[in-house]
Amino acid sequence: WAAMERDANGQLQADPDRFPHGMEWLANTVHSWGFKLGLYTSAGPFTCSSGGRPHPIPGSYEHYGQDAKTYAAWGIDWMTLDFCSWHFNTTVLIPEKVTKEMYEALIASGREIWLNYHCVGYDIIPTDWCAQYGDSFTVSVDHHDNWNSTTGIFTYLARHPPWVGPHAWPDPDFLMTGGAGCDNLTVGLRCPGQTPTEYYTEFSIWALAGGQLVVAADVRNMSALQRDILLNKEVLAVFQDPHEIGSRIHNNLFSRLSVWFRPLADGCAAVALLNEAAQAQPIAYPLAKLPGMGWDPSTHVSVRDLWAHADLPVAIGTINATVASHGTFLAKLCKV
Repeated sequence: WAAMERDANGQLQADPDRFPHGMEWLANTVHSWGFKLGLYTSAGPFTCSSGGRPHPIPGSYEHYGQDAKTYAAWGIDWMTLDFCSWHFNTTVLIPEKVTKEMYEALIASGREIWLNYHCVGYDIIPTDWCAQYGDSFTVSVDHHDNWNSTTGIFTYLARHPPWVGPHAWPDPDFLMTGGAGCDNLTVGLRCPGQTPTEYYTEFSIWALAGGQLVVAADVRNMSALQRDILLNKEVLAVFQDPHEIGSRIHNNLFSRLSVWFRPLADGCAAVALLNEAAQAQPIAYPLAKLPGMGWDPSTHVSVRDLWAHADLPVAIGTINATVASHGTFLAKLCKV
């Protein structure tokens, strides 16, 4: 979105060809539609991508305070702070230090702006300082629209630290629900890389594990599949539950079956039975093993299928379902 150079005062500028009316006008327009506007930058001197232009785009290095004020003046609601160009010349940026600088600059700007950031490098379990700054932080490598990438993200979501929660949300990267844009950049065209079943699974695990729900899609032109998944109020209610986020509590690497669990504020539980195998498989899990629920083999629970919007027969002592290949059975369980 940014021009290749800052202005004479060192301020970021919008690319005049792509955004001829500027960012403040764009923010006002987006707000009038009921949406919020986010912008992307990097902690280093340059961003990761030029957006197809043959020149680097300035990052926020040595301009954290100035850029925070600029974003606030424009009416920006979200900042993604990437960690590109973190090692340049003889300078090596320290993630905690630069994130704190930007976090404090955004607070000083006077506008409430969500900060999404890299707290550590890839393949490293987030450390405690990640909970101190910003609102959500990257926990994985980039997500791409294929099943192998999606299951790889599940691995990152499964290992979140205990302090993850409100304003320390895990960011597993974009949802690809229904297919992201195509390589030829044709407006409105989607090139799905996964099956509908895989997209339902993707959204199920993101929502249950508390991964921020940011979708790579043109919301003006959503398919029926995208609407069915992204606008499912019962699944969104699990994601927005204030109690605590979910986690993977059982994982069988041989059979490629796993169980994910999230306790809910109303005393119920959300459970996802995930089948990553190449064929449909039955999955059963004892209610007594759901952490903190206090249930036992005689416990009766109601079973609400959150994707089918259907009440299933009462389960006694065990939750079970036959789950399609690459599918997920997502249910809300309440003691009766």
